[in-house]
Amino acid sequence: MSIHARIAELGITLPEPAKPVASYVSYVRSGEQIFISGQLSNDASGGIKGTVGVDVEHRDELKRDLWKTVFLPREIDALDAAFDMPMRGRMALVLFSAKEALYKAQYPRTTTFMGFHELHVAISPDPREPTRGTLRCTFQNDVGALDRDGFARASVAHGRFQLEAAPGAEVLTSVLIPAKTARNTTE
Repeated sequence: MSIHARIAELGITLPEPAKPVASYVSYVRSGEQIFISGQLSNDASGGIKGTVGVDVEHRDELKRDLWKTVFLPREIDALDAAFDMPMRGRMALVLFSAKEALYKAQYPRTTTFMGFHELHVAISPDPREPTRGTLRCTFQNDVGALDRDGFARASVAHGRFQLEAAPGAEVLTSVLIPAKTARNTTE
């Protein structure tokens, strides 16, 4: 049975894919796999159900001389208080990666540039496995048009992180921004 026949048998109607808003390839097929890029989770009326941002970093740490450019003062204080070296530099890379992941989740919805200081990220390592944990991302300013798909100041998105224990291994972060609530926040 073909995939189209099975979808029809299940009574599923697939929506038309969104038209690209930038210059990218929407999918690439490699053997039996298809890799999809730039597609949003729209409902039947075209409304966005939510977006996910993912970031992967391939380095040991985020160097301290970049911290003031990327982090808020209270994020730097939290890193200094919570982590010893060399874990502090690795967790700084997690924080940077989380900001990148959130940006990747919000931009398709708002098409708005967002600086690093417009987001506060709190890292909560798992006490049993400190190389993974959760993220809480709080918008510091309004981002995008609030009457459409923008985010009000203090809106919150949640995510997860995982870093490989070996130095120089990958850091992976993901952030989910669900569809907005009536209060125009994502809490």
